[in-house]
Amino acid sequence: MVHLRQGSAVALLLAGWHIATSSAAGIPLNRREDVSIGDFSYIKKFAAIGDSYSSGVGAGSVLKGKDDEKCSRYDESYPSRLNEDARMGGADGHEFTYLGCLGDKTPEILDQAKKLGDDMDLITISGSGNDLGFSNIVQGCIYQWAVYSNCDKAIKKAEDVLASDELESRVNDILKEAKSHLSSKGSIYWTGYGTFFNSHTSACDKIKWNLLPEFNPQFLTQDFRHKVNKLVLDLNSKLKQLVTDGGATFVDYEQYSQDWFGRFCDDGVDETQVYDQKDENRGRWNDMWFQMTWSEGDLKKRGIEMKRKRSPKSDDTMDDYQPMKGDFELVERMGIPDSISKVFHPTPMTHEFISNVIFTLMTEKQAKDHGIDASLETPSIDDTENCSSKDIN
Repeated sequence: MVHLRQGSAVALLLAGWHIATSSAAGIPLNRREDVSIGDFSYIKKFAAIGDSYSSGVGAGSVLKGKDDEKCSRYDESYPSRLNEDARMGGADGHEFTYLGCLGDKTPEILDQAKKLGDDMDLITISGSGNDLGFSNIVQGCIYQWAVYSNCDKAIKKAEDVLASDELESRVNDILKEAKSHLSSKGSIYWTGYGTFFNSHTSACDKIKWNLLPEFNPQFLTQDFRHKVNKLVLDLNSKLKQLVTDGGATFVDYEQYSQDWFGRFCDDGVDETQVYDQKDENRGRWNDMWFQMTWSEGDLKKRGIEMKRKRSPKSDDTMDDYQPMKGDFELVERMGIPDSISKVFHPTPMTHEFISNVIFTLMTEKQAKDHGIDASLETPSIDDTENCSSKDIN
């Protein structure tokens, strides 16, 4: 048997599942004749609730169902990928309830959970990032084009919310409500969040991405990047404890993604451009997050439209434009397009990764329920033409 590091094992499993998906077959992990590990066609009712990470803002094309456009639900989100996956019988093999919605905080997600039907075999949840104000940190601290906020205060506010009993209570309420809608064999998977930056390098210390140069910019210093990453990791840690204690499974894809995806401010990446120009010379690889794609001119036009909504008699210039002070969610209600809202959200590739991590955890549980060892730490593999066991660390 070949012993693999956890990251290497996950890489092999995810690569294998990609093949399995395309061939409409599951993965036979030490399969017994009466057990089909990796086959989830027994799932007949699947629901996805949560925030923009669940709705998949910007990932692919907007779906055409009721409220899909309003909630920014996309066809390459991880719930959409789960829904269409052959391992769950494809989209025609089960009933799919999709309620994830851009901007929703835990009270709204609780309302989503209350709308679920009975006998759900699988429920995925994403939530609590909006309670901490992640969008305020991204749009108000980093880009500073629509709202303006003090970054230290925004981070401190997020830390206070994270430490509050209220957030813990709200997460528990969502779990309790969701569990009441499960079938006898149903499961809940709560997905976490991923870090945005490489905080181990000083390469971005003099980089700023503010879109209105007359305002005090926030440089992407190593200290700032570390604070934002720590906030994400601390939230994941708290969610993992609450979700596990609540009898559900926490999906910590962050721990598996470090060797797979590029983050902002990675070594060798040119971050001097605030806009993602798709320049291959920038050195970015496997983008984990969407970056700003709007040009300065387009943003000015949008700024004028927003200024008119705030003051109908204002002129058609940006001469007196001032970013709003407050939460970015207030600006989103004024008609911010998904092409802006999607920044610092998972790309389609990241959503595919998340869906496969969920399948990994589902397979582990399925195997364990049948007394089969499917540990990620100690899989066995056979040598092939392109892969030799001696080459694996």
